[in-house]
Amino acid sequence: MRSLQPAIAEAHGWPTKRRWISRMPGRATSARPSFWSACTTYAPERRRGAPRGRSSMLPRIFFGAVFLLIGAIFLFIGGRTFLDEQLYQQRGVRAPAVVTGKALRLATSHSATSYEISYRVNPAEGTPFEQTESVDVHLWERIERDSPLVVEHVLGQPESARVVLERSDQTTEMAFALSTGGVLALIGLFVILKGGRWLSSSGGGASIPADAAAPAVAVPFGEASSVPVAHQRSFWPLARKSFGFWFGGISLLVGLPWFVVNGVIPFYADWRFAQEGRSAQGVVLTKEIRRSGNTRSETLHYEVTYRFAVSGETIEGRDELSLGDWGRLIERESADVLYRPQKPSSNRLAGDRPWLKKTFFGLLGLVFAVVGSTVFVRAVRNARLEWHLRQHGVRTQGTVTELQDLNLKLNGAHQWRLHYDYRDFHGHRHVKTFDMPQDEAQGWNVGDVGSVLYDPTRSTDAVWLGREKT
Repeated sequence: MRSLQPAIAEAHGWPTKRRWISRMPGRATSARPSFWSACTTYAPERRRGAPRGRSSMLPRIFFGAVFLLIGAIFLFIGGRTFLDEQLYQQRGVRAPAVVTGKALRLATSHSATSYEISYRVNPAEGTPFEQTESVDVHLWERIERDSPLVVEHVLGQPESARVVLERSDQTTEMAFALSTGGVLALIGLFVILKGGRWLSSSGGGASIPADAAAPAVAVPFGEASSVPVAHQRSFWPLARKSFGFWFGGISLLVGLPWFVVNGVIPFYADWRFAQEGRSAQGVVLTKEIRRSGNTRSETLHYEVTYRFAVSGETIEGRDELSLGDWGRLIERESADVLYRPQKPSSNRLAGDRPWLKKTFFGLLGLVFAVVGSTVFVRAVRNARLEWHLRQHGVRTQGTVTELQDLNLKLNGAHQWRLHYDYRDFHGHRHVKTFDMPQDEAQGWNVGDVGSVLYDPTRSTDAVWLGREKT
Protein backbone atom coordinates (compact mmCIF):
# COMPACT_ATOMS: atom_id res chain seq x y z
CA MET A 1 0.00 0.00 0.00
CA ARG A 2 2.83 2.37 0.81
CA SER A 3 4.26 1.98 -2.69
CA LEU A 4 1.03 3.39 -4.14
CA GLN A 5 1.37 6.63 -2.16
CA PRO A 6 3.46 8.57 -4.73
CA ALA A 7 1.15 7.56 -7.57
CA ILE A 8 -1.96 8.64 -5.65
CA ALA A 9 -0.32 11.92 -4.69
CA GLU A 10 0.69 12.60 -8.30
CA ALA A 11 -2.83 11.84 -9.54
CA HIS A 12 -4.25 14.45 -7.16
CA GLY A 13 -1.57 17.01 -7.94
CA TRP A 14 0.03 16.75 -4.50
CA PRO A 15 3.77 17.11 -3.88
CA THR A 16 5.65 13.79 -4.02
CA LYS A 17 8.96 14.85 -2.44
CA ARG A 18 9.84 16.35 0.93
CA ARG A 19 13.26 17.92 1.08
CA TRP A 20 12.90 20.24 4.03
CA ILE A 21 9.71 19.45 5.97
CA SER A 22 10.34 18.14 9.49
CA ARG A 23 8.05 16.59 12.04
CA MET A 24 5.72 18.77 14.05
CA PRO A 25 6.62 19.05 17.76
CA GLY A 26 4.79 17.27 20.50
CA ARG A 27 3.60 13.66 20.68
CA ALA A 28 0.22 12.50 21.82
CA THR A 29 1.88 10.03 24.20
CA SER A 30 3.58 12.86 26.09
CA ALA A 31 1.94 13.37 29.46
CA ARG A 32 3.89 16.50 30.33
CA PRO A 33 4.45 19.59 28.18
CA SER A 34 7.97 19.77 26.79
CA PHE A 35 10.14 22.85 26.58
CA TRP A 36 10.39 22.51 22.80
CA SER A 37 6.65 22.32 22.22
CA ALA A 38 6.13 25.37 24.44
CA CYS A 39 8.72 27.29 22.45
CA THR A 40 7.03 26.49 19.14
CA THR A 41 3.50 27.42 20.21
CA TYR A 42 1.87 29.74 17.72
CA ALA A 43 -0.30 32.71 18.55
CA PRO A 44 -3.95 32.36 17.50
CA GLU A 45 -4.73 33.28 13.91
CA ARG A 46 -6.51 36.58 13.37
CA ARG A 47 -8.17 37.92 10.31
CA ARG A 48 -6.71 40.79 8.32
CA GLY A 49 -7.84 44.01 9.97
CA ALA A 50 -9.11 42.28 13.12
CA PRO A 51 -8.02 43.89 16.43
CA ARG A 52 -5.23 42.35 18.43
CA GLY A 53 -5.81 40.94 21.90
CA ARG A 54 -4.84 42.71 25.09
CA SER A 55 -2.19 40.06 25.81
CA SER A 56 -0.38 40.93 22.56
CA MET A 57 -0.33 44.69 23.21
CA LEU A 58 0.56 44.85 26.92
CA PRO A 59 4.08 43.37 26.42
CA ARG A 60 4.74 46.00 23.75
CA ILE A 61 3.63 48.77 26.09
CA PHE A 62 5.90 47.30 28.79
CA PHE A 63 8.94 47.29 26.48
CA GLY A 64 8.03 50.82 25.42
CA ALA A 65 8.09 51.88 29.07
CA VAL A 66 11.51 50.22 29.52
CA PHE A 67 12.90 52.08 26.49
CA LEU A 68 11.43 55.33 27.80
CA LEU A 69 12.99 54.79 31.25
CA ILE A 70 16.45 54.00 29.86
CA GLY A 71 16.23 56.97 27.51
CA ALA A 72 15.25 59.23 30.42
CA ILE A 73 18.33 58.08 32.38
CA PHE A 74 20.63 58.89 29.45
CA LEU A 75 18.93 62.26 28.99
CA PHE A 76 19.35 63.04 32.69
CA ILE A 77 23.08 62.24 32.61
CA GLY A 78 23.75 64.17 29.41
CA GLY A 79 21.38 66.99 30.32
CA ARG A 80 23.01 67.62 33.68
CA THR A 81 26.44 67.91 32.03
CA PHE A 82 24.98 70.19 29.36
CA LEU A 83 23.36 72.47 31.96
CA ASP A 84 26.61 72.68 33.93
CA GLU A 85 28.52 73.71 30.82
CA GLN A 86 25.86 76.28 29.99
CA LEU A 87 26.12 77.69 33.50
CA TYR A 88 29.89 78.16 33.15
CA GLN A 89 29.46 79.77 29.72
CA GLN A 90 26.81 82.24 30.89
CA ARG A 91 28.02 83.07 34.40
CA GLY A 92 31.59 81.79 34.38
CA VAL A 93 34.47 84.05 35.38
CA ARG A 94 38.11 83.28 34.59
CA ALA A 95 40.95 84.19 36.91
CA PRO A 96 44.69 83.49 37.27
CA ALA A 97 45.86 80.98 39.87
CA VAL A 98 49.11 79.59 41.26
CA VAL A 99 49.73 75.95 42.22
CA THR A 100 50.43 75.65 45.93
CA GLY A 101 50.79 71.86 46.15
CA LYS A 102 50.11 68.46 44.59
CA ALA A 103 49.29 65.13 46.18
CA LEU A 104 48.72 61.51 45.21
CA ARG A 105 46.05 59.56 47.07
CA LEU A 106 46.61 55.84 46.69
CA ALA A 107 43.75 53.53 45.86
CA THR A 108 42.00 51.66 48.65
CA SER A 109 39.18 49.13 48.76
CA HIS A 110 36.73 52.05 48.91
CA SER A 111 38.29 54.66 46.60
CA ALA A 112 40.25 54.87 43.34
CA THR A 113 43.58 56.57 42.75
CA SER A 114 43.27 60.35 42.91
CA TYR A 115 45.73 62.94 41.59
CA GLU A 116 45.07 66.24 43.36
CA ILE A 117 46.41 69.75 43.04
CA SER A 118 45.88 72.74 45.28
CA TYR A 119 45.95 76.27 43.90
CA ARG A 120 45.36 79.84 45.05
CA VAL A 121 42.98 81.92 42.92
CA ASN A 122 43.42 85.67 42.63
CA PRO A 123 40.16 87.03 41.13
CA ALA A 124 40.03 90.50 39.61
CA GLU A 125 37.26 91.36 42.05
CA GLY A 126 36.82 89.78 45.42
CA THR A 127 38.95 87.99 47.98
CA PRO A 128 41.62 85.44 46.97
CA PHE A 129 40.75 81.85 47.89
CA GLU A 130 42.30 78.38 47.74
CA GLN A 131 40.88 75.27 46.11
CA THR A 132 41.81 71.56 45.85
CA GLU A 133 40.79 69.64 42.73
CA SER A 134 41.24 66.13 41.35
CA VAL A 135 42.81 66.35 37.90
CA ASP A 136 43.96 64.10 35.09
CA VAL A 137 47.27 62.30 35.62
CA HIS A 138 48.83 64.03 32.60
CA LEU A 139 48.11 67.51 33.99
CA TRP A 140 49.33 66.41 37.42
CA GLU A 141 52.65 65.33 35.90
CA ARG A 142 53.12 68.56 33.91
CA ILE A 143 52.64 71.10 36.66
CA GLU A 144 54.89 71.83 39.61
CA ARG A 145 54.59 73.95 42.71
CA ASP A 146 54.25 77.69 41.91
CA SER A 147 53.21 76.90 38.30
CA PRO A 148 50.66 79.37 36.88
CA LEU A 149 47.14 78.20 36.00
CA VAL A 150 43.95 79.64 34.59
CA VAL A 151 40.76 78.62 36.40
CA GLU A 152 37.09 79.45 35.98
CA HIS A 153 34.25 79.58 38.48
CA VAL A 154 30.62 80.62 38.57
CA LEU A 155 30.18 84.21 39.69
CA GLY A 156 29.52 84.26 43.43
CA GLN A 157 30.40 80.55 43.85
CA PRO A 158 34.15 80.22 44.57
CA GLU A 159 33.75 76.52 45.42
CA SER A 160 32.85 75.84 41.76
CA ALA A 161 36.38 76.74 40.60
CA ARG A 162 37.98 74.34 38.10
CA VAL A 163 41.07 74.32 35.92
CA VAL A 164 40.42 75.51 32.37
CA LEU A 165 41.11 72.55 30.05
CA GLU A 166 40.17 71.23 26.64
CA ARG A 167 37.12 69.11 27.50
CA SER A 168 36.60 67.29 24.20
CA ASP A 169 36.07 63.94 25.92
CA GLN A 170 33.39 65.42 28.13
CA THR A 171 31.67 66.99 25.13
CA THR A 172 31.71 63.66 23.26
CA GLU A 173 30.21 61.81 26.23
CA MET A 174 27.54 64.48 26.62
CA ALA A 175 26.58 64.31 22.93
CA PHE A 176 26.43 60.51 23.03
CA ALA A 177 24.23 60.48 26.15
CA LEU A 178 21.82 63.08 24.74
CA SER A 179 21.50 61.46 21.31
CA THR A 180 21.12 57.92 22.68
CA GLY A 181 18.64 59.02 25.32
CA GLY A 182 16.60 60.99 22.79
CA VAL A 183 16.33 58.05 20.37
CA LEU A 184 15.38 55.54 23.09
CA ALA A 185 12.86 57.92 24.65
CA LEU A 186 11.18 58.62 21.29
CA ILE A 187 10.92 54.90 20.51
CA GLY A 188 9.45 54.16 23.92
CA LEU A 189 7.01 57.07 23.75
CA PHE A 190 5.84 56.05 20.26
CA VAL A 191 5.19 52.44 21.35
CA ILE A 192 3.34 53.52 24.51
CA LEU A 193 1.14 56.05 22.69
CA LYS A 194 0.33 53.58 19.93
CA GLY A 195 -0.61 50.90 22.45
CA GLY A 196 -2.62 53.35 24.54
CA ARG A 197 -4.62 54.53 21.52
CA TRP A 198 -5.38 50.94 20.61
CA LEU A 199 -6.55 50.07 24.14
CA SER A 200 -8.82 53.12 24.28
CA SER A 201 -10.27 52.53 20.80
CA SER A 202 -10.90 48.82 21.38
CA GLY A 203 -12.77 49.29 24.62
CA GLY A 204 -10.08 47.81 26.80
CA GLY A 205 -9.03 45.01 24.49
CA ALA A 206 -11.97 42.65 24.77
CA SER A 207 -11.09 39.11 23.78
CA ILE A 208 -12.20 37.73 20.44
CA PRO A 209 -14.17 34.46 20.35
CA ALA A 210 -12.13 31.49 19.20
CA ASP A 211 -14.27 30.86 16.16
CA ALA A 212 -14.08 34.51 15.03
CA ALA A 213 -10.49 33.98 13.88
CA ALA A 214 -11.17 30.80 11.93
CA PRO A 215 -10.31 30.61 8.23
CA ALA A 216 -13.02 31.63 5.79
CA VAL A 217 -12.42 29.13 2.98
CA ALA A 218 -14.19 25.76 2.88
CA VAL A 219 -12.90 22.95 0.67
CA PRO A 220 -14.39 19.44 0.33
CA PHE A 221 -12.79 16.88 2.62
CA GLY A 222 -10.07 14.75 1.06
CA GLU A 223 -9.03 17.38 -1.48
CA ALA A 224 -6.04 19.70 -1.58
CA SER A 225 -6.87 22.84 0.38
CA SER A 226 -5.75 26.45 0.36
CA VAL A 227 -6.64 28.36 3.54
CA PRO A 228 -6.30 32.14 4.16
CA VAL A 229 -2.52 32.06 4.57
CA ALA A 230 -2.12 30.55 1.13
CA HIS A 231 -1.82 33.99 -0.43
CA GLN A 232 1.31 34.59 1.66
CA ARG A 233 4.45 34.02 -0.39
CA SER A 234 6.59 33.28 2.65
CA PHE A 235 6.34 31.36 5.91
CA TRP A 236 7.91 34.21 7.91
CA PRO A 237 4.58 35.76 8.98
CA LEU A 238 3.72 32.43 10.61
CA ALA A 239 7.19 32.12 12.15
CA ARG A 240 6.92 35.57 13.73
CA LYS A 241 3.82 34.41 15.64
CA SER A 242 5.85 31.67 17.33
CA PHE A 243 7.21 32.16 20.83
CA GLY A 244 10.24 30.07 19.86
CA PHE A 245 11.06 32.42 16.98
CA TRP A 246 11.48 35.36 19.36
CA PHE A 247 12.87 33.46 22.36
CA GLY A 248 15.38 31.56 20.24
CA GLY A 249 16.31 34.56 18.11
CA ILE A 250 16.92 36.85 21.09
CA SER A 251 18.86 34.12 22.95
CA LEU A 252 21.03 33.57 19.88
CA LEU A 253 21.65 37.29 19.31
CA VAL A 254 22.63 37.75 22.97
CA GLY A 255 24.44 34.47 23.57
CA LEU A 256 26.66 34.36 20.49
CA PRO A 257 28.29 37.81 20.93
CA TRP A 258 28.54 37.14 24.68
CA PHE A 259 30.38 33.87 23.99
CA VAL A 260 32.74 35.55 21.52
CA VAL A 261 33.53 38.57 23.72
CA ASN A 262 33.82 36.73 27.06
CA GLY A 263 35.15 33.37 25.88
CA VAL A 264 36.76 33.25 22.46
CA ILE A 265 38.55 36.62 22.47
CA PRO A 266 40.08 36.35 26.00
CA PHE A 267 41.40 32.80 25.45
CA TYR A 268 42.69 33.73 22.00
CA ALA A 269 44.49 36.74 23.52
CA ASP A 270 46.07 34.48 26.17
CA TRP A 271 47.34 32.18 23.44
CA ARG A 272 48.75 35.03 21.34
CA PHE A 273 50.60 36.61 24.28
CA ALA A 274 51.99 33.20 25.28
CA GLN A 275 53.30 32.71 21.72
CA GLU A 276 54.76 36.14 20.89
CA GLY A 277 54.59 38.37 23.98
CA ARG A 278 57.59 40.62 24.78
CA SER A 279 58.35 42.08 28.20
CA ALA A 280 58.87 45.77 29.05
CA GLN A 281 59.08 47.93 32.15
CA GLY A 282 56.17 50.26 32.75
CA VAL A 283 54.84 52.52 35.48
CA VAL A 284 51.50 52.22 37.27
CA LEU A 285 49.32 55.31 36.84
CA THR A 286 45.99 54.58 38.52
CA LYS A 287 44.17 51.78 40.31
CA GLU A 288 40.42 51.42 40.54
CA ILE A 289 37.81 48.94 41.77
CA ARG A 290 34.85 49.07 39.42
CA ARG A 291 31.59 47.57 40.55
CA SER A 292 28.95 46.08 38.27
CA GLY A 293 25.63 44.39 38.93
CA ASN A 294 23.36 45.10 41.88
CA THR A 295 23.75 44.94 45.63
CA ARG A 296 22.70 41.28 45.76
CA SER A 297 25.04 40.03 43.02
CA GLU A 298 27.78 42.64 42.79
CA THR A 299 30.89 41.93 40.71
CA LEU A 300 34.20 43.66 41.44
CA HIS A 301 36.64 44.49 38.63
CA TYR A 302 40.19 45.34 39.76
CA GLU A 303 41.52 47.64 37.03
CA VAL A 304 44.91 49.30 36.57
CA THR A 305 46.12 51.90 34.08
CA TYR A 306 49.82 51.99 33.20
CA ARG A 307 52.36 53.47 30.81
CA PHE A 308 55.38 51.99 29.05
CA ALA A 309 57.72 52.90 26.18
CA VAL A 310 58.62 50.86 23.08
CA SER A 311 61.15 52.14 20.51
CA GLY A 312 60.74 55.69 21.77
CA GLU A 313 56.93 55.56 21.62
CA THR A 314 54.95 56.04 24.84
CA ILE A 315 51.90 53.80 25.15
CA GLU A 316 49.23 53.73 27.83
CA GLY A 317 47.04 50.74 28.62
CA ARG A 318 44.36 49.46 30.98
CA ASP A 319 44.08 45.94 32.35
CA GLU A 320 41.96 43.95 34.79
CA LEU A 321 43.83 41.80 37.31
CA SER A 322 43.12 39.44 40.15
CA LEU A 323 42.77 40.90 43.64
CA GLY A 324 46.22 39.67 44.68
CA ASP A 325 48.07 41.20 41.72
CA TRP A 326 46.04 44.40 42.01
CA GLY A 327 46.99 44.78 45.67
CA ARG A 328 50.71 44.27 45.03
CA LEU A 329 50.96 47.11 42.52
CA ILE A 330 51.58 50.66 43.78
CA GLU A 331 50.95 53.89 41.90
CA ARG A 332 54.01 55.60 40.35
CA GLU A 333 56.08 52.41 40.77
CA SER A 334 57.29 50.00 38.09
CA ALA A 335 55.32 47.07 36.69
CA ASP A 336 56.07 44.35 34.12
CA VAL A 337 54.17 44.76 30.86
CA LEU A 338 53.67 42.26 28.03
CA TYR A 339 53.11 43.52 24.49
CA ARG A 340 53.03 42.14 20.95
CA PRO A 341 55.95 43.45 18.83
CA GLN A 342 53.87 43.71 15.65
CA LYS A 343 51.15 45.62 17.53
CA PRO A 344 52.39 47.34 20.72
CA SER A 345 48.92 48.77 21.34
CA SER A 346 47.94 45.18 22.20
CA ASN A 347 49.42 44.91 25.67
CA ARG A 348 48.68 43.74 29.20
CA LEU A 349 50.26 43.56 32.63
CA ALA A 350 52.23 40.44 33.48
CA GLY A 351 50.71 38.11 36.04
CA ASP A 352 48.13 35.39 36.49
CA ARG A 353 44.90 35.84 34.58
CA PRO A 354 41.50 35.19 36.23
CA TRP A 355 40.60 32.24 33.96
CA LEU A 356 37.67 30.94 36.05
CA LYS A 357 35.48 33.98 35.41
CA LYS A 358 36.03 34.09 31.65
CA THR A 359 35.47 30.33 31.44
CA PHE A 360 32.16 30.64 33.28
CA PHE A 361 30.92 33.59 31.24
CA GLY A 362 32.11 32.02 27.99
CA LEU A 363 30.23 28.77 28.71
CA LEU A 364 27.17 30.77 29.73
CA GLY A 365 27.15 32.55 26.38
CA LEU A 366 27.71 29.24 24.56
CA VAL A 367 24.71 27.65 26.31
CA PHE A 368 22.47 30.59 25.38
CA ALA A 369 23.71 30.46 21.78
CA VAL A 370 23.16 26.69 21.42
CA VAL A 371 19.72 26.71 23.07
CA GLY A 372 18.67 29.81 21.15
CA SER A 373 19.77 28.46 17.77
CA THR A 374 18.06 25.11 18.43
CA VAL A 375 14.77 26.71 19.44
CA PHE A 376 14.92 29.25 16.61
CA VAL A 377 15.62 26.66 13.90
CA ARG A 378 12.89 24.38 15.27
CA ALA A 379 10.34 27.20 15.27
CA VAL A 380 11.24 28.21 11.71
CA ARG A 381 10.98 24.62 10.48
CA ASN A 382 7.58 24.19 12.10
CA ALA A 383 6.35 27.46 10.62
CA ARG A 384 7.59 26.36 7.23
CA LEU A 385 5.77 23.04 7.60
CA GLU A 386 2.51 24.73 8.62
CA TRP A 387 2.77 27.17 5.71
CA HIS A 388 3.33 24.27 3.31
CA LEU A 389 0.38 22.29 4.68
CA ARG A 390 -1.94 25.29 4.48
CA GLN A 391 -1.14 25.53 0.78
CA HIS A 392 -0.79 21.91 -0.33
CA GLY A 393 -2.16 19.79 2.53
CA VAL A 394 -5.18 17.47 2.41
CA ARG A 395 -8.16 18.63 4.43
CA THR A 396 -9.93 16.11 6.67
CA GLN A 397 -11.78 15.89 9.98
CA GLY A 398 -10.14 15.51 13.35
CA THR A 399 -11.77 14.53 16.64
CA VAL A 400 -10.79 16.01 20.01
CA THR A 401 -9.63 13.20 22.33
CA GLU A 402 -8.24 15.12 25.32
CA LEU A 403 -7.73 18.65 26.69
CA GLN A 404 -4.68 19.13 28.88
CA ASP A 405 -3.72 22.10 31.07
CA LEU A 406 -0.03 22.90 30.44
CA ASN A 407 0.38 25.11 33.54
CA LEU A 408 2.27 27.52 31.28
CA LYS A 409 1.78 31.16 30.29
CA LEU A 410 2.91 32.72 27.01
CA ASN A 411 2.44 36.47 26.50
CA GLY A 412 0.19 36.50 29.57
CA ALA A 413 -2.19 33.84 28.17
CA HIS A 414 -2.64 30.50 29.95
CA GLN A 415 -1.86 27.62 27.56
CA TRP A 416 -3.72 24.36 27.01
CA ARG A 417 -2.91 21.35 24.81
CA LEU A 418 -5.60 19.86 22.57
CA HIS A 419 -5.13 16.19 21.62
CA TYR A 420 -6.87 15.03 18.45
CA ASP A 421 -6.89 12.13 16.03
CA TYR A 422 -7.61 11.90 12.31
CA ARG A 423 -7.47 9.36 9.49
CA ASP A 424 -5.56 9.72 6.23
CA PHE A 425 -6.79 8.57 2.79
CA HIS A 426 -5.48 5.06 3.59
CA GLY A 427 -7.70 4.91 6.67
CA HIS A 428 -4.73 4.95 9.04
CA ARG A 429 -5.35 6.68 12.37
CA HIS A 430 -2.91 9.34 13.59
CA VAL A 431 -2.82 11.20 16.90
CA LYS A 432 -1.41 14.74 17.22
CA THR A 433 -1.50 17.71 19.58
CA PHE A 434 -2.02 21.45 19.22
CA ASP A 435 -1.36 24.13 21.86
CA MET A 436 -3.74 27.08 22.24
CA PRO A 437 -4.73 29.79 24.76
CA GLN A 438 -7.17 28.91 27.52
CA ASP A 439 -10.03 31.06 26.17
CA GLU A 440 -9.84 29.20 22.85
CA ALA A 441 -9.54 25.79 24.52
CA GLN A 442 -12.71 26.44 26.53
CA GLY A 443 -14.65 26.35 23.25
CA TRP A 444 -13.76 22.67 22.73
CA ASN A 445 -14.93 19.44 24.37
CA VAL A 446 -13.83 15.83 23.99
CA GLY A 447 -15.59 14.41 20.94
CA ASP A 448 -15.86 17.72 19.04
CA VAL A 449 -14.86 17.69 15.38
CA GLY A 450 -12.55 20.19 13.70
CA SER A 451 -10.67 20.59 10.44
CA VAL A 452 -7.18 19.16 10.00
CA LEU A 453 -4.64 19.53 7.21
CA TYR A 454 -2.10 16.73 6.71
CA ASP A 455 0.70 16.04 4.26
CA PRO A 456 -0.28 13.39 1.69
CA THR A 457 3.33 12.22 1.34
CA ARG A 458 3.82 11.97 5.09
CA SER A 459 0.51 11.57 6.85
CA THR A 460 1.99 11.95 10.33
CA ASP A 461 2.59 15.66 9.68
CA ALA A 462 -0.55 17.69 10.26
CA VAL A 463 -1.83 21.04 11.48
CA TRP A 464 -5.03 21.68 13.43
CA LEU A 465 -7.37 24.30 11.90
CA GLY A 466 -10.36 23.94 14.20
CA ARG A 467 -13.71 25.33 13.12
CA GLU A 468 -13.89 26.92 9.69
CA LYS A 469 -16.45 29.44 8.55
CA THR A 470 -18.13 28.93 5.23
